[in-house]
Amino acid sequence: MLALFFLVGMAMPVYADFALAHWQFFKPVMVPPGVEQGQLVEVALDREVFLESSPGETDLRLVAGQDREVPYHLVTLRKSEQRTPVSVTIQDLGYVEGEYSTLVADVGDSGNLHSEVVIDTREHNFRRKVVVETSTDGETWAVVRNDGEIYDFTSSDEEFRVHHTSVRYAQSAARYLRVKVLTAGEAPLEIIRAKVFLAEEVAARETEYLPTSVTVSRDEFGTTYHLLDLGRSGVPVSRLSFQSGQQNFYRGAGVEGSNDKDAWGNSDRDAWEWLGGTDIYTFGTPRFRGDLLEIDLKENRYRYFRLVVDDADNSPLSLSGYTFHSADRLMRFQAEPNTNYALYYGNPVAEVPVYDLGQVVPYLETEDLPVAALGAQRANEAFTGLDVPVTERLPWLMPAGVVLASVAVAFLLFQVIRQAKKALPPNEESTT
Repeated sequence: MLALFFLVGMAMPVYADFALAHWQFFKPVMVPPGVEQGQLVEVALDREVFLESSPGETDLRLVAGQDREVPYHLVTLRKSEQRTPVSVTIQDLGYVEGEYSTLVADVGDSGNLHSEVVIDTREHNFRRKVVVETSTDGETWAVVRNDGEIYDFTSSDEEFRVHHTSVRYAQSAARYLRVKVLTAGEAPLEIIRAKVFLAEEVAARETEYLPTSVTVSRDEFGTTYHLLDLGRSGVPVSRLSFQSGQQNFYRGAGVEGSNDKDAWGNSDRDAWEWLGGTDIYTFGTPRFRGDLLEIDLKENRYRYFRLVVDDADNSPLSLSGYTFHSADRLMRFQAEPNTNYALYYGNPVAEVPVYDLGQVVPYLETEDLPVAALGAQRANEAFTGLDVPVTERLPWLMPAGVVLASVAVAFLLFQVIRQAKKALPPNEESTT
């Protein structure tokens, strides 16, 4: 029982989730003038917030006035795309000699939205312009895209292929869709079939970060390592792009990450985490011109990165312009006029808050919101250290203590029962 009372006493000094004294940094939040009562406002987090806050920004607290906690909702502006197939009937599949290959797609009753057509062909090594038209009656046509382009480049050994045969256009509810693939003096492109989609895309909003240093090395197996240092860990990055002055190359490449400074010059891949890879290339030939000089990464917060390029028996690529891309994170909250706001962070033991606003925001208008700005980072003069009760720093301690105390009490009761049995007089029936 004493053990149980002790554990309850430990739990009693639990502090409120937000107390100014436990947050190390803050930034003033400048709300634009003219904001109305309860109007949704957004502010973008910056590099300093990422570096000094907990991973995942679990310790962010928005405060109005001196210490009034304000609910907020965080949103990450990653690229998103949704493609919904549209059932169509293909008509008039053929070509006009010397002008174009063509097809007409009937999407059925007017009102079915569509915005993308994908052309299926067996041909290789082509590049053609595409015109897309729509019609409500199949007689009168309106051009909705006149600069579309499809292409295919396939190497002779078929180890490399770049294939793009989709064309997007403004959303349309017209029943008929006509596609013309121009010949431009070449043989007409053979079209097998086509698919139609309603494509809805939200572009990413990103901030760019440049490495503070770059070191290039090469091993005896023809692998080149481009070692990139972001200076500190903490910034969430999800893409690496770069440039090259060379042309007509095709190499396998990947990116690895680490926070271990000792891994910097370590060729042992066990010291690094694999973040993503692809084939990088640049072609500038009469048949095909194009490049792919970026690699999508698993979102991470590493400091050190290693771009690994398999050069095989070729000379190393000359790369430059290394740029990391981070999807913007926005904090949205309902502002009040004539109110001072501050964003507090820097409390590694704080847990992510849960507000009702997170369930409300999806039903609010979030386009063209007023934009607030973050001021310079300041040290919180009221910060007294993370002298948080042990039950807050170790949330598992209380349940574990209760279990141990229960076991101890059970053991004591067992011993008491054993001693009591010994003290009782013997059973008369057993002695007769």
